[in-house]
Amino acid sequence: MSNLFRPWLGAYPESVRHNTIDTSDKTIATLIETACHEFPAHTAFIDGSRTISYRTFWQEAKALAGFLTQGKMQEFETIAIFLPNCIEFPIAAAAIAIAGLVQV
Repeated sequence: MSNLFRPWLGAYPESVRHNTIDTSDKTIATLIETACHEFPAHTAFIDGSRTISYRTFWQEAKALAGFLTQGKMQEFETIAIFLPNCIEFPIAAAAIAIAGLVQV
């Protein structure tokens, strides 16, 4: 895809990687899993003094996804998250994607 459709790429320094992953046939859950396995020790999120690595993020998201699918939730059902801006929000959002649910 050309920079015509993504003009912000022109502002990136040459050292910044982009266009390295073809996402056309991947789900959000797959992209999250790939990042978590590629950078397990890196910091995924910072919330004040709290940080979480990609490894821990993936483990917690998978655990919550398992909990969601053990209940009565079926694939493609909708679910809402009511949380403040905190580390638990992206964990919940990832878990929803992993479980095959739809966040509203």
